[in-house]
Amino acid sequence: MQVYDRRTTGMHWQKHKDGAGQARGYESEGRRMEVAAAIGCDPATVFSGDRPLPPGSRSFSSPDSCAARRSPLVPGKTVDLLVPAEAEIVLEGYVDPGERRAGGPVRRPHRLLLARRRFPGLPRDGRDAPPRAGLPDDDRGQPPMEDGFLGEAVERLFLPLVKKTIPEIVDMYLPVEGIFHNLMIVAIDKRFPGHARKTMHAIWGTGQMMFSKTVVVVDRDVDLRSAPGASLARFDGDRSGARHRVRARARG
Repeated sequence: MQVYDRRTTGMHWQKHKDGAGQARGYESEGRRMEVAAAIGCDPATVFSGDRPLPPGSRSFSSPDSCAARRSPLVPGKTVDLLVPAEAEIVLEGYVDPGERRAGGPVRRPHRLLLARRRFPGLPRDGRDAPPRAGLPDDDRGQPPMEDGFLGEAVERLFLPLVKKTIPEIVDMYLPVEGIFHNLMIVAIDKRFPGHARKTMHAIWGTGQMMFSKTVVVVDRDVDLRSAPGASLARFDGDRSGARHRVRARARG
């Protein structure tokens, strides 16, 4: 959320996320969409909101939630939405259909700048923060970054959910050197020729894993964490890229 002034922010939700889908539904009907952003929640609640659940699932009440206890929800003050009661800051407002504001540029960990794009605007109507409220943040820069430990925790917590979607995956490793989603190494239980290619396409079609730039697939007996270099020893990115370019030209 990019802050424009004392009452307005820009909502950046990725196209494949539930929030973006809900916003498109409201926009197609010409209706204003109420929004509440909870800041300063307990770590389990934050993780619950970012879990790769199937569309329509309730993050806070799913039976396999990572939260040791469920955070109570209370009604918002200015919107007809439930918000975590323990949040230190809650921004309440709405998104008008068709409204767009320029956002960015945003610096990425791999030293690239995302161009300015246009996102929906959210006027901030709601609740005042308590005097000692904290705004959690992490410093993004050249890896390894502050969120390196968070990324490893996400990888371990989400592995069981990934295996339910792609059952041939035995283990996965997203090295901090690859900025997590940019490099993904997976060990699979290979059962037929071309199984690795099938796994890669499944990864690129599943939630946040669609952003993986490079996927390396190895046999199940490879220990990904003790020797990640061994997984990459026989990988030739230039040759693989050339092969894909040849196939693309042939299809064209």
